[in-house]
Amino acid sequence: MKIVLVTPPLLQPNTPYAATPVLTGWLRSLGHDAVQTDLSLELLLRLFSKEGLVALSEEMGLEPESVGAYIETIDEVIAFLQGDHPEDAERIAVRGGLPEGEHLARAYAQEEQLGWGFRGLSTEERAKYLASLYLDDLADAAALLDPAFGFSRYAEKLAASLPSFAPLHEALEQSDSLFIDWLEELTEQALSEHTPEMVALTVPFPGCLLGALIIARRIKQLQPSVHITMGGGYVNTELRRLRDPAIFEYVDTITLDSGFLPLERLASGAPPSEWVRTFAVEEGKVRFFDCGAEEPAHNTLPPPSYHGLSLERYFGMAETLNPVTNLWSDGRWNKLVLAHGCCWSRCAFCDTSIDY
Repeated sequence: MKIVLVTPPLLQPNTPYAATPVLTGWLRSLGHDAVQTDLSLELLLRLFSKEGLVALSEEMGLEPESVGAYIETIDEVIAFLQGDHPEDAERIAVRGGLPEGEHLARAYAQEEQLGWGFRGLSTEERAKYLASLYLDDLADAAALLDPAFGFSRYAEKLAASLPSFAPLHEALEQSDSLFIDWLEELTEQALSEHTPEMVALTVPFPGCLLGALIIARRIKQLQPSVHITMGGGYVNTELRRLRDPAIFEYVDTITLDSGFLPLERLASGAPPSEWVRTFAVEEGKVRFFDCGAEEPAHNTLPPPSYHGLSLERYFGMAETLNPVTNLWSDGRWNKLVLAHGCCWSRCAFCDTSIDY
């Protein structure tokens, strides 16, 4: 089966989220034609481009000259943060090399007041720090156009602890913004490129849910025969007792916890009686199917596959002067599954109960 695994917006842009590479490797080991696409990264790269800023300024009714300095520098900054053209650090690290918004101006004011020399950062590190604050300034401008936009989240407050699906449904029906238009275009491009039979959406955090449903809605509009399934950390914690069938207007199935067996059964065309930890709607009511199959042994799992991802397009962010904090958002992380489930199950602070 041709399967596309999708990371929806918005997540950090420095590295692929771990779920799709792990599951792509698993599905390809079973003989499926599985690829992945990171629409979170693609949406940010659409915004942080010369064409994206022109469209943003037009949408906001700004005069071209008021944003001209950003339009002229954005492609260079993104290329530098992607690791290309390290020689540009010399220019970016000097005041006046980049236009100053609130974040960048505050950093310079603090430096003038404290005189710390940016805590001894090298020229390259200083350039990355200043370039990251420059992007933060642009992200703030984007949030003026669409208040749901955040650098690494979209409509997070809307998805957090929902008592029913009604607020999300209303937001989906009434939503209209430049970012949603871009996301729908990116979804169309992915469908055209990969022609999938099944799409698997990972929703690790609340700030990814609305983006995932926008993607799912567009797929249903264009290719209603494509099976859409959804899983991920948000689903595993917030939808464990799902009863509202409204979300199934956008997706066909929702899976819980480890995605290995649920996706294997769905991709193989198994009947619902053989599904694993999977929600679906039957006669208008939500049903949970779980045949209780045994999880694959950890030492039999294949390595992650990055098939379909353009790894050179990810870009790191160093938004603070704390090098430990920057480890999370700067540089590439190739995440590996080191354990399948918890070895101890006795941590007093743990609030998660997972079958496997």
